[in-house]
Amino acid sequence: MDSLLPRFGLVPGALPFAAVARGGSSQATAPDAILIGGTISMTGPFAPEVAPFKKLMENWAEMVNAKGGIPLKEYGKALPLKFIIYDDASKPDESARLYEKLVTEHKVHALFGPYSSSLTAQASTVGEKHQVPFIAIEANASVLYQRGFKWLVGVLDSGLKWSYHYFDLIKAEGKAKTIAFIVEESPHPKEVAAGAIPKAKEVGLRVVGQEYCPVSTHDFAPILSKVKAADPDIVYVAAYPILAVSFHKQALQRGVNPREFHYIHHGAAFRESVGQRAASGVTGENYWMAGVKGGPNVADVRGASEKERDQGRGQPMGRHPLLRL
Repeated sequence: MDSLLPRFGLVPGALPFAAVARGGSSQATAPDAILIGGTISMTGPFAPEVAPFKKLMENWAEMVNAKGGIPLKEYGKALPLKFIIYDDASKPDESARLYEKLVTEHKVHALFGPYSSSLTAQASTVGEKHQVPFIAIEANASVLYQRGFKWLVGVLDSGLKWSYHYFDLIKAEGKAKTIAFIVEESPHPKEVAAGAIPKAKEVGLRVVGQEYCPVSTHDFAPILSKVKAADPDIVYVAAYPILAVSFHKQALQRGVNPREFHYIHHGAAFRESVGQRAASGVTGENYWMAGVKGGPNVADVRGASEKERDQGRGQPMGRHPLLRL
């Protein structure tokens, strides 16, 4: 197998990088396809949010291949794109084991990282070990990029900036005065909160609560008692959906009634779990929604996303690395 090394950029209607042959020899034998390996949490606690991504990737590859594949000048022709995806069950150890299999058995040319900074922290060591390009498509904790890795690249903005636009909107509205923070103790939520707390103060909000929860927390009664007593205008929850949903349901049961709840993961995994009525008065972040202008391959990403939605398998939005804003 000729190893393909990504030169990061954009190929309209194709991958977010242009694959080139290592060594650059035009006489090299072309592989049958560009193999991209990765894991997706199709089961386990992360599944409600990201399980549909497998179908999204497959639809996108189908669209790329229908247009002739991805042109590689070193081979003088275009090659089809093929994904090899495994279920990591939302477990870091399982994810790392499967990335090892993708490299050593399937001989993939590049790796797309799993969901969450926790899983990516372990999985990315495989790419570094075998010198296979590893694209962290769903992880942005700074610690990942402070290890001196040469084969790792991210596509998301810093988690510290996750809610900056939200707080700019709060400042422009000028109504909220106080805020309480609930933070899940895992890398991504903690980093988002680390940026959000000083940003909240910067825009003039008074922080009246700051509570940290282990990932395994099920009973939020002690925290909710403090939040209810503080009576903030905004309850800001930096957590993945599984913890956020549990917190929100218990907050409503205990009569916590801020001007608004804010959840950093505000996709269908949260909204469908709490129900439409309970989701009223809730704000949150999404990377991209229909109508937002983006890079040259927005139409392709939208098409793959809408096809996935029509198949009844996901969300009609481009929360995916194939879109470059």
